[in-house]
Order: sequence, then structure tokens, then C-alpha cells
Amino acid sequence: MQLKLYMTAEKTQALGPYNRYVIWVQGCLRDCPNCISKDSRSPNEGYEVSTIDLSNDVINVSDIEGITISGGEPYLQEAALVDLLKRIKEKRDIGVIIYTGNQFNEIERNELTLLSDLVIDGIYIDKLNDGLSLRGSSNQNVNLITNRYKE
Repeated sequence: MQLKLYMTAEKTQALGPYNRYVIWVQGCLRDCPNCISKDSRSPNEGYEVSTIDLSNDVINVSDIEGITISGGEPYLQEAALVDLLKRIKEKRDIGVIIYTGNQFNEIERNELTLLSDLVIDGIYIDKLNDGLSLRGSSNQNVNLITNRYKE
């Protein structure tokens, strides 16, 4: 299965606690003013990678606690991300954080959500940027799916 990506970063402490592997998917239908990753919006840009290859890359990075998936809009590529996460979780206990512009009630029963530990929902609204950790603007919610990141 193929996944369209904007970029990845290994061993970063951005977008979540601990060392993380961050995946920015390509493609978003929203046009949030001052989006932090506006270059990830166009569905015609980016590059494709197989979920097999990407899962092997993630599994083989030492010293990471988890992965963060952002975008673009992850839920536009839900099937490929579900495949990716299942492959990773078969081999390694790894935390998963997802950033989405969707409202949580729209995605709370989706398989991608259920494979995650934490989902930050809601569109980014620049005038509501309060500088708090994990979210970009105060309208966004930090939704615990498991207790992995409860603290």
C-alpha cells in the first residue's frame, strides 16, 4: 500500500513527548490561514512511499518512544496509515499521536483513531494560538485514546 508524504523526521522531540519519529502526510482540503505546514496541503505534491518500507524505517530507528502523524490531513489517507500502524505495532510497542483538522466526534470510532494513543483535533485558528504545548490553537482538543500519555 502506498502513502503520500510531505516529509518525515527521525528522533525529534517536536510534536509530542519523548523522542519521536514524525510523519507529515501530503494533502489537505482545508486552507487554514498561517498553517504551519502549508506546503503539505496540495495533494499533487509530495512523494509516495510503501507502508512496508516506511514501517521498516520506523521500526529500525532506535531511541524513539513513538510516532506523530501530522499533515496535511492524516484522515484523507486513513487506510494506508492503518496499514502502516498495524505493521509497526506487530513488531514494536510504540506510542501514536495524530494531529487532525477533523472534530473528534467525526473520527472517534475510526480504525486510525483506535490505533492511536492521543488525537489532537480541530482546525488551526491563528488568532486562537495560545502557545500551549501539543496544540496550535485553543479551539483544538487533546483527546486521550489510551492512558499512555495521561501524565
